[in-house]
Amino acid sequence: MELLLKDILENLLLSLMILIASGLSYVIKQYIDKSKLEQKKELVAIAIRFVEQVYKSYNGEQKYNEAVKWLTVQFEKAGLKYTDEEMKALVESTLKQFKEEFAKQW
Repeated sequence: MELLLKDILENLLLSLMILIASGLSYVIKQYIDKSKLEQKKELVAIAIRFVEQVYKSYNGEQKYNEAVKWLTVQFEKAGLKYTDEEMKALVESTLKQFKEEFAKQW
């Protein structure tokens, strides 16, 4: 009986440790994903500022294409994966944020 109780407690402890490890790995993955998103947002902001300064005479679509070219290289250097849709969404949301901040200043 004592041996059976010991085995049950060991199995419960092992199960509890597995649950804790799984939860911890989930939290770490969420943190890493959030960190990668922040890196992407930072790079997009840099790209937009860069394109606005260097390619002043370009139209919106040309500027977008130049930003995407630069971002593609930077994302690959940083080991950041992305989709075309994600790239577009990041650029558009950053532009919107910049325009709103600019409007507040005036």
